[in-house]
Amino acid sequence: GQATSTIAGKISTMRTFCGWIGKDGMVRESHHYVKDPASVKRTMVAQSDKSWEAHGVDPMKILADIRAIRNGREERVAVWVEMCWAFGLRREETVEMRPGVGDNGDVLFVIDGTKGKRARNIPIRNELQRAVLEKAKRVADKKTGYMCKRGLTVKQNVDHFKYILVKVGITEADQGVTLHGLRHKYAQAQHLLMTGVEAPIKGGDISILPKNEYRLASI
Repeated sequence: GQATSTIAGKISTMRTFCGWIGKDGMVRESHHYVKDPASVKRTMVAQSDKSWEAHGVDPMKILADIRAIRNGREERVAVWVEMCWAFGLRREETVEMRPGVGDNGDVLFVIDGTKGKRARNIPIRNELQRAVLEKAKRVADKKTGYMCKRGLTVKQNVDHFKYILVKVGITEADQGVTLHGLRHKYAQAQHLLMTGVEAPIKGGDISILPKNEYRLASI
């Protein structure tokens, strides 16, 4: 009854632990522990369009709804959403972002909050991105430079982020989307920009692209 990614994560954790205690090979592949091997087969290819756009969710309206909460005192959360929208950031990446440090002129350097602390540079290509980044600098803590609220742990900041999104209906149950849908939209836009062809999930015909060009755009 658990998600494929959840099972894979637990198997990976147990495999690592067994390695520490000298029992390499003790934990087998996921499909050995379930009745239906297909239930733990992961795919990295999107099966449906999870972007907000595909579900008729307007980011501008959601931002307005967030800013209306508590007479505008959730501006930080609104800017977190804008950073996810403009740069395709994950939730933890925007909460732990230090925009003043990450701004390298033509790219945004991201490392805090990334999976496995894998750093990356995100191109700053348009005025929207620049405007959002400058806004992020203004709401960032003046002492630490971080976008998370001082006095709270990262988890507490993330939990508050989740809470506000639920209040404005950003859940699969309410509107069919999650915050991650903004990352999907960003990836789709980058695919079109880099190849001139819509992403496959948007109906783009990638058969006309050289394999190396599509592979580069998909990384």
